[in-house]
Amino acid sequence: MRRTPRRRPHRHNDGGMPTSTSTLDLEIARPSAAVFDALTRLGALRGRIGTSGTYAGTVDVSEDPVRKGSTYVDRTPIGRLHGEVLELEADRRIVFRQATARADLDVRITYQLEPRPHGTRLVRTGEITTRRWLGIIHLIVVWTTRAENRRTMDALKASLEAGAGRLGR
Repeated sequence: MRRTPRRRPHRHNDGGMPTSTSTLDLEIARPSAAVFDALTRLGALRGRIGTSGTYAGTVDVSEDPVRKGSTYVDRTPIGRLHGEVLELEADRRIVFRQATARADLDVRITYQLEPRPHGTRLVRTGEITTRRWLGIIHLIVVWTTRAENRRTMDALKASLEAGAGRLGR
């Protein structure tokens, strides 16, 4: 498995809010269509990646598989993150945005899928913006989120490569 974390330094967005970006890059020994299918079936996601101290599951998914404009809610210790699918290009690209009700935490997640001879290169880029009280602990939020992202991507890869829960039912 190739997993290359790339991080951009902590910066402030145009509104002066702390923003950080990180990228995970990994190879999954499954076709792009299978990886895309897993990423767009949010109702089955918890079964694929499990839960943790920072992710309790995805609920209230408006459509499964999701499409552009679909909504969902991720349950976390800091609250419910209300999400929406912003972009969707079959087997190639998905963009999600999720935020707390007051936008204290605002996350934009982009998945780029690239077919490879023996599977798929998956690049996950997350941009985290914090406001108000979360802005004060921005670096802790970022560190915790990056660790959770690594966990979930490793779990997704393991699930897909083991053929567990193939979604062609």
